[in-house]
Amino acid sequence: METPFENSTLAYVHDLKQFKAFAPCDSSLHCFVLQDFNSDELHLKVRFSLLSSSVSIIIKMQHNQYVFVSRRAIFFEDGLHWIFWCSCDKQRTSLITSLSHHIEASYGSVSKGECLHITAAMFIVEQIDAIHGLSPINDFTGKPMISLLAVCVYVHICLSFYFRPYILCIRGK
Repeated sequence: METPFENSTLAYVHDLKQFKAFAPCDSSLHCFVLQDFNSDELHLKVRFSLLSSSVSIIIKMQHNQYVFVSRRAIFFEDGLHWIFWCSCDKQRTSLITSLSHHIEASYGSVSKGECLHITAAMFIVEQIDAIHGLSPINDFTGKPMISLLAVCVYVHICLSFYFRPYILCIRGK
């Protein structure tokens, strides 16, 4: 099934929601896992196919089928902002993780060059932040972000809004 979107970001967000391919990795909401996306063909990289002589399903695995998008709060010249990085870009990851919590640069100068994964994750994460009143200041005050259970319930509701219900479960200790 092809997605009806011209814009690859909207198509990616649509597929992440439809196929439940987005999940938080921790209760601090600093890391998220997303299924990778083929921006040329506008679909997620993992596809399923049936064997004609058998009932079993084969998953066509592709290199880098999942990516991790992480974020942290940094004080910029123009205020406190979330800054995101992705496992698909090792150079950006190295740059962002090596930054101090306070830098003398504008947010716009550092946030340039975000990949499709970051753009799609930001779209979903901003909704979660807005619902729960979360902001970068939570990183500095020590106030807990939100319980992982509450995030899983929200993601379940958000992802099920347009599609059939599916329980998203993350197990932790």
